[in-house]
Amino acid sequence: YKGKTYYREYNNASIEKVALYGDFYYETENITSKYINVILENGRIENVFKDEGYGDFYISNDRFFFRGVQNKLYSVNMKGEDYKEICKGYYLRCDEQNNEIYYINILDHNSMYKINTQNLKISKVAEEIVGTPYFYEDKIYYFESDEEQDTKILEYNMTAKTTQEIATIKHNEKPDDVYYYV
Repeated sequence: YKGKTYYREYNNASIEKVALYGDFYYETENITSKYINVILENGRIENVFKDEGYGDFYISNDRFFFRGVQNKLYSVNMKGEDYKEICKGYYLRCDEQNNEIYYINILDHNSMYKINTQNLKISKVAEEIVGTPYFYEDKIYYFESDEEQDTKILEYNMTAKTTQEIATIKHNEKPDDVYYYV
């Protein structure tokens, strides 16, 4: 970001102790503080601030966007100050061209939202997402469904800000065990 590389410095307490097939996960309940570091252009490493988040993070418009304890999404400025809570969920993608970050709000029936990184304004993109959305170029493909309705396959265009239905799977045609993949 602006000629510098930022990363989170994990410690022994950051990773779960038990792993299936060697797939270790981030500790998400008993989270300890970790440094957010920057690698400067000359190769020097500096501690910027301490943070208790985990997983991927984004930087946009001089703000960090993190995920923390119990999947809480939040943002801070470049000094780790000016904390703004967003919701409980997980980030999907940063659209730097349009200054937006897309995320799933797990407390709103897995609805997909976007946050404008310039003014922190939040807008709902889609309701009740099923499965994991798929991103391709400037489009997001996803499913909307509930047990009593048909399942729709939808495409959201991040540039045009439009949604179109691609296909519908009729409720009476769905098998008992349905797995959603795009």
